[in-house]
Amino acid sequence: MTSTKSTVASEEGNPSCSCYTNVFTQQEKPDYISFFKAFLQLCGLCCYIGCPPIPESIARKLAFHPPKKGVSYTVHLAADPVKTINGADELEGREFFITPAPLELTTVFDYERLLAQIEPFTVRTSSGHHLIAVRCTPSRPSYSLRMRKQVVIFTQPNSSDLGSFLQPRYVNLPQFAEIFEMDVYGFDYSGYGYSTGTVSEKNIYADIRAVYEYIRQSRPNKKIVLLGYSIGTTAVIDLAASRPDGVAGVILVAPFTSGLRLLANHPRKEKTAFFDRF
Repeated sequence: MTSTKSTVASEEGNPSCSCYTNVFTQQEKPDYISFFKAFLQLCGLCCYIGCPPIPESIARKLAFHPPKKGVSYTVHLAADPVKTINGADELEGREFFITPAPLELTTVFDYERLLAQIEPFTVRTSSGHHLIAVRCTPSRPSYSLRMRKQVVIFTQPNSSDLGSFLQPRYVNLPQFAEIFEMDVYGFDYSGYGYSTGTVSEKNIYADIRAVYEYIRQSRPNKKIVLLGYSIGTTAVIDLAASRPDGVAGVILVAPFTSGLRLLANHPRKEKTAFFDRF
């Protein structure tokens, strides 16, 4: 009896046991299939980003991630609400309204209060693209004459559209208007939401200038404050650098010095490559 127990114990603790060897081999066996799949995915990603090897194309793929059209909001003609709208060019010169996609824990009354402060419109850029834009008005005019003489142009991050800033449970454009006590203008870049065209560094510069010119023509007595967030700061800086008339201030939220400096984690580097973007 004693010898049997000793034999079993020695087999359990012996690495040369076949059962122990099989378990060890299965745990250590490399997963070549998963490695091969990951390698193919990496190759595909590199080909997608690097082809064609044009800096403008590469920057567009890395920097801009527009949400799918119609997910966060939809647009409808006032005269024909059921008609399907594919782009802002179909709305030019026509009355329309915006419907944000409803989220959990929100009610119809939440959206009614928010949308009552919004006036949607379209603008056309120098590139021929049509942009969806909104003017958000505070519920009460400011007591300060200086504040009443100013408006804000807000430029959004790279992975959101107007619908992301029209949700009552989150930070939204009408809320900005209440805080700043002045009208706030927001818009979708070319290729975002229902704005036509394709997104690019060059186009977002043309986009903000189109909104700026729209305000200067329709409300020439207003001073304009430029508010940029993330990649929107690049559009704000480009416009402000030209020193246009009527710009009263610039606010940058989460800015970066350039694309390559950001990727290389060297924001204070003085010199950069000639093909650097932003």
